[in-house]
Amino acid sequence: MMRVPHLIADFCMTISRRSTVSAVSLTVIGALLASTLGAREEGLFPALFDMNQSIDEARPRIEAACARTSVLQYTGAMAAPYEHQTQIDCFDLLVMGKPRKVEFMFNEGYLEFLWILLERAELDVVEAKFREVYGDVVFANGNYKVFADGAIALRSEPAEILIGTAELVQEITGYRP
Repeated sequence: MMRVPHLIADFCMTISRRSTVSAVSLTVIGALLASTLGAREEGLFPALFDMNQSIDEARPRIEAACARTSVLQYTGAMAAPYEHQTQIDCFDLLVMGKPRKVEFMFNEGYLEFLWILLERAELDVVEAKFREVYGDVVFANGNYKVFADGAIALRSEPAEILIGTAELVQEITGYRP
C-alpha cells in the first residue's frame, strides 16, 4: 500500500488564507486549516477530506495516507441521532509537523466531520494560529472555541481540532449564530 508522506498534497484545491469559511466542503475548510497549521501560504489539503464523500470512496485514500487504521462501528444510542456511524481512526498522519491520530467520522456512510488529536500543551499555539487566520473566536464555552463561521473548533478536553460542516460543528459545540 502506498504511504502518503505528509498531510499536504499537490493535487488539491488552492484558496486564500483569508477566505470566509461557510462552505459545506471539507476541502475548503481543510485548505484553510492547512494554511493555519503551517502549510504553504496558499493552503492545500488532500481530497481525502472531501465533505460528504462516501466511506467506500474515502476509506482507500485514508488507508493509503495513514501508517495504520482501525474502524469502529456505532449503532443505536451510540450513533444517535443517526442510525449508523463509522469512525475510521488514522494513525501517524503528519499534521503540524507531528504524526497524529485523526478520527474520520462517517454518518450514514458519508464523511461529515473529523477530529485531529493534539497535545494539551499545543492548544494556545493552535488557537493563536487560528486567530491569525480566522479572526476572533465566534463562540466559546467551557470546552470549545469555535472559529470560521462555526466550521472549525478547538476542544480543550480532550485536546482536539474539530472540522466539519458549520451545522454539525455548531450542533456538537452548542454554538448558535
